[in-house]
Amino acid sequence: MQPARGGLPDPVVIAEFAAIERPSEEYRIGIVPVTWLANRAIGEATLTGVYADVGHARSLTYLRTVMAPRLIHHDISDLDAAAIRIAAPRRFTQEISNHIYKLSSSDGTPRFAGIEYESRFGDNYQNWAIFERPRQDPGAEPFVRPVRRDDPGLRAALATLGLKLAEP
Repeated sequence: MQPARGGLPDPVVIAEFAAIERPSEEYRIGIVPVTWLANRAIGEATLTGVYADVGHARSLTYLRTVMAPRLIHHDISDLDAAAIRIAAPRRFTQEISNHIYKLSSSDGTPRFAGIEYESRFGDNYQNWAIFERPRQDPGAEPFVRPVRRDDPGLRAALATLGLKLAEP
């Protein structure tokens, strides 16, 4: 469910969700079913490689120039930090990521292992997109664990998005 301003669910999504025929107890607006936790995990690893900081002033200046035709195509008036955080058109931010993915050093090796950017939900959230390439391992010392109901990160994410976890 896409959050609107203030972390609350978007009214259009609420209306469309309400129109779906389903058992009313199974899906409730703003409530995440406990079953959602069953197939989710939290992973941690030490990242290796160089990551492009797309929100940095130098990156924005560079991207503003190379992505100018795409800005026009997507009817985005200018490339600034707000433009790289917009929820739509998602295709534009995918095009930025693809451009960075294809950049290489003079010897032909990929220039970046991924991108780093601050979330549209707040500057205190840092997002990382890790590029997966054949025969390259972007991380070391991986650790994966199931998501627990009482996980502080889960609780913080639910609060930010204006959601609640269903009671068992």
